[in-house]
Amino acid sequence: MVERASKGILKRGEFILLDLKKRKNGNIWEFPGGHLEAGETPFETLVRELKEEVCVNVKDAILIGKRNSAFYSNVTAIEYFFLVKDFSGEPKPLDIEEKEIIDVKWVRIYEIIDIPNLGWSVIDGIRFLSNVFPKYRKIYENLKKMFESRMSKSFDYFFYSNSVSKWWKEGNLKPKEVFLAEEKLIEKIVPSLKPPIMEVGPGYGRITRILNKNFKKVYLLEANPDFIDLLEKKFGDKIEFVDGTMESINSKIKFNSILAFEVVVHTKLLGEFIGGVSKSLKKGGKFVSSLDNMNSDWRRVRDTYKKVFGLKNPEYYRKTDLETYLKLLEEDGLKVEEVYEIGKNYTVSVPILGREVPIPSLKPIKAPYLYLIVAKKLK
Repeated sequence: MVERASKGILKRGEFILLDLKKRKNGNIWEFPGGHLEAGETPFETLVRELKEEVCVNVKDAILIGKRNSAFYSNVTAIEYFFLVKDFSGEPKPLDIEEKEIIDVKWVRIYEIIDIPNLGWSVIDGIRFLSNVFPKYRKIYENLKKMFESRMSKSFDYFFYSNSVSKWWKEGNLKPKEVFLAEEKLIEKIVPSLKPPIMEVGPGYGRITRILNKNFKKVYLLEANPDFIDLLEKKFGDKIEFVDGTMESINSKIKFNSILAFEVVVHTKLLGEFIGGVSKSLKKGGKFVSSLDNMNSDWRRVRDTYKKVFGLKNPEYYRKTDLETYLKLLEEDGLKVEEVYEIGKNYTVSVPILGREVPIPSLKPIKAPYLYLIVAKKLK
C-alpha cells in the first residue's frame, strides 16, 4: 500500500504560511497540502490542494524534499515538500461548509517554535527548507529538540528521558522491566476480551500494538494531537478515534471492552471518568485499567514532575489508593473480578562494570509498583 501527499511551503520574506487543520481531537497547524488523487502528479496535487485549502494559485514551485512518514508495516507514505516560488491570491480559508481549514496565518520563521499544536510534518518541511536556506538550520535543530521533548514528556514514557534516568537508578528501580511485565500480563488477558474494544489515552500506542494483534479494529480516545498523528501513521486503518475527553466520552458505540492504562492519575474528575466508562460498556463488558501503588518507591520516583519540568504536580493530580479506586468502580456498577500486582518481589541490584548485579543480602522489593484491575459491568 502506497500513500502520497504534497505539502506547500509559501515563503514571504522571513515569514511562512501555516494553516489550521480541523481534527476530531485537536486542531493542528500544518503546511497546506493534501493527498494525491488517482492519476495526479505531486505538483498537480500541490496546485489543486493549495487552491482548495487556502485560495492560492500556484504558478511555480520546486520540490525540495520527500520522505516516507509511515510508522506501520506494509505501508509507504510519501510526503513531497515544495517551495512555492510564485503564486497569486491572498491566502485565506476556502469558505465552504464543514471546511477542513479553520484559519491561515503568516508566521515569522524564527518564531515558529512558539506555535502551539504544530503538526509533525512541519519539522520535515523546515529541515528541507534549511537545505535551501542554511541560515534556518538552527531553527530546524531547535524544532527537532522540541518535538523530542514532547515525546519524552509524555507521562507514559517520560522515564525513558535522559533527564530523569538518574532518579530511577537512585531508587534501584527498573521501569522497563515493570512495563514489560505489565505488557506480558495484558497479552494474557486480551484474548479473553470481546470487540468492539476501546482504549483510553493510548499515547504512543504501547498497548494498542497488543490490541491490534487480536482485533481487526481498535477504537481510541486520545486528546493529544501529536499522539493522534503518530497513531494514525503507526496503525493506519486498524484504528478509529472516538470523540470526547476522559471525563466525557461521546461515543455512540457500546463497547464490550474498554482499557485504560496510565490514565487514572491524570483524570481531573475520576468519578465522571468511571461513570462514562460504565455508560459506554455493554452489560457484561470488561473494563481493564492500571493504577500505581502510591505507597511504593516506584510512585515516589514518578512523582518528580518538578524535577523534570521545573513545575509542581497538576492540582488535579490524583493520589487515589487501591481501596478508594475499587470502591468507585463498584459504585458505578463495575464488579471487580481480578486485581493483579505488578513489580512485586523484584530483586534489588546495582550496576557494576556495566552489569546489573543482585544483592543477596537485601530483601526483594515486596511492594507492588502497579495494580492491574479487571472489572465487569453488571447491568
